[in-house]
Amino acid sequence: MLLLTIFEVFSLITATFTILYTTASPSCEPIKIPLCQRHLPYNMTMFPNALEQLSQRHAQLKIDLFRAIVAINCSSEAGFFLCSYYLPICAPTFKTQPIRPCRSVCNKVMKECMPTIRRYKAKWPEDVNCNELPSYNNNVCVSPQSFIKSEGLASSCQCSRTRLNFQLYQKNGYRFVLKVRIHSSEMNGSERILRGRVLRILRKGLIDLKKGDTIQLYSNTTCSCPRVRRFNTDYLVAGHEDTKQRKVYLWPGSGVVETWERTWVSRFRKWERRLAATKPLELKPLRRGKKKRRKAGGVSFADPDP
Repeated sequence: MLLLTIFEVFSLITATFTILYTTASPSCEPIKIPLCQRHLPYNMTMFPNALEQLSQRHAQLKIDLFRAIVAINCSSEAGFFLCSYYLPICAPTFKTQPIRPCRSVCNKVMKECMPTIRRYKAKWPEDVNCNELPSYNNNVCVSPQSFIKSEGLASSCQCSRTRLNFQLYQKNGYRFVLKVRIHSSEMNGSERILRGRVLRILRKGLIDLKKGDTIQLYSNTTCSCPRVRRFNTDYLVAGHEDTKQRKVYLWPGSGVVETWERTWVSRFRKWERRLAATKPLELKPLRRGKKKRRKAGGVSFADPDP
């Protein structure tokens, strides 16, 4: 009876240790896999990943199985997709699930590579389902276009000096555009956080932001990109959001922090009109006995600053 009790206690301790190990809090580490060092624009990853793999050693077993997809050069984004799928970018503030590659990247690689994969009688990774990946419309995700393209390593912290224009606005699909008075910046683990106050809302997504709110703008890097040259100054801020964590993000290479100018309002009005003009009309059947009321679309803006 005593031996059975000791065995039960030992089993309980072992099971508890296993649960604690498999539910370990996310931690960041340098990327060590050579293939991914060449194809990823970031140099820090986080584990456990979305597949609940606990280390790069486990992830490398999967990557090695499918590195042939990268080797056959069927898609320019195959290396980025494969590595970002198994080695998520370091973002410690994402507690519930790591940031995954965008669905559009997966669809592009699959479309471009499947003919070659079939020709060589190979297989698409069984645990990769494009439909399960997020898109910019409903969550945060990464694509090659999310990062600055520069010579050398991605950790070189060379900030882009490109001024925001209609082409970038259309391409990046910003979820929020705000006027923010930024008053401080601090490091939290391996990422920078900008803090400020919302002075004006030009566009907002699903996160409910109000004028006067205190806001925290997260990044996924220790680099000071996009740059804030002076604090207690008004800036135009544009970026993306994570609705599950209720956080707003400025991704390096796509996030915008530019000195505020009164002309930003008229520019955004013009850009939104151009975007609305390019969207196809949705024709919906009318119900009998009821008239369809026409509704003006687009994003509404407040009057320009006095």
